[in-house]
Amino acid sequence: MNSSTASSRTPEQTRTLIVNAAADLMVEIGPAKLTHRNVAARAGVSVGSTTKYFSSIDDLRAQAIAQAAYTMRVEAESVGRALAEAEDPVATGVDLLDELFRNSAQAAAELALFAAASSYADPHMRELAASWTRWLSDALKPRFGEIQATALAVFLDGAWIYTALRQQPLPREVVATALRALITTEGTQA
Repeated sequence: MNSSTASSRTPEQTRTLIVNAAADLMVEIGPAKLTHRNVAARAGVSVGSTTKYFSSIDDLRAQAIAQAAYTMRVEAESVGRALAEAEDPVATGVDLLDELFRNSAQAAAELALFAAASSYADPHMRELAASWTRWLSDALKPRFGEIQATALAVFLDGAWIYTALRQQPLPREVVATALRALITTEGTQA
């Protein structure tokens, strides 16, 4: 670690650096393997810095999960707006999801969040994991209505898990077929 770089950071910058490193590691190695030591190494700070800002590994893990959830919220709202505003939501959805699913880091982040939520008895973590579906559904409701918005969000959850587990995107024709079926279901507001 370069001491001149470390001393030029504000406490908030150091804390943010630590949380981002923990979020990245959580995706790579899973939340259970997170330690102050491996986070410090990834962040380029001393172990003392990680324990100064996060006295317990559970606190650091929770902050990393919250950071991952925030990133997912931004992504969910972006996907929802794009689909809701598209003239042809099926074609737009296929292109958009193909691009997103090729980002294996994002797929891995969502899978890590689901794993963390199911591995720990912390209701806050479960709420963060469930938030992706709610955020996406909320963004889709104005165009598609509650039932279709929820169905689309649940499909995307499953598609993201498929992508993360197989490390390859769902085939475009599968995405198109699913979106067409979900969007054109009777009762849609499209």
